[in-house]
Amino acid sequence: MKTSALTLFLFIFFYNQFYAQSYTGPFSGTITSKENAPFPNVKVVIYENDIAIDSTFTDSLGNYSFKIEFKPKLEYSSSYHHNDFHEATLDIFREATDTTINVEYFIDIQLTSYRYDKFDNSAYYEMNVIDSFSNIEIGWFKDLMDEYPLMCLKFTQSIHPNERIKTAEERMKFFENKLKEFGCDMNRICFSSEIFKLESHQLELNNKSRIQGEITSMDGSCK
Repeated sequence: MKTSALTLFLFIFFYNQFYAQSYTGPFSGTITSKENAPFPNVKVVIYENDIAIDSTFTDSLGNYSFKIEFKPKLEYSSSYHHNDFHEATLDIFREATDTTINVEYFIDIQLTSYRYDKFDNSAYYEMNVIDSFSNIEIGWFKDLMDEYPLMCLKFTQSIHPNERIKTAEERMKFFENKLKEFGCDMNRICFSSEIFKLESHQLELNNKSRIQGEITSMDGSCK
């Protein structure tokens, strides 16, 4: 139902003969949409052995950069998240680090953005409303999960800037209970702990708060 287009380029430079030593190297890149428009304010997180060690946001041109202390025998990856496109995770490298080589990593990533003018699987909420929403029937998610027994879902919430976080938390809890009432397989559903604020261009299109479902796996890998 949703796809991500990723373009990955690695450029390798500079060599060092010091074996099994840590070194500080650059890691940078640019994030654009499938239409090659830059994506500002994308959160980029760096992981060392799957533990977050640093984060930043892309600038107005979609650029980001880090200085990372690469350590021997460890693995590094990065994740990219923004409300307007599908979240992605990429490996910087997954094999054990060989610090006989100093490497400059540059990753260009291109992602497919959400299209609000086509099929929309969001539950929309009026300001400060918790227990009533429009656009999506909970039973639709149940039917979809029954049709695809290995499908996994993730729900993320975006709220109007004038709403309280507490309201959003209560709203998501009510939504979760509704999924349970309809008999959805909760072992295949997760909920994002982050609550996002709608940005100006989203508010111009639709200023309602929303809980949006995303398919994260079609092979039963739900956790």
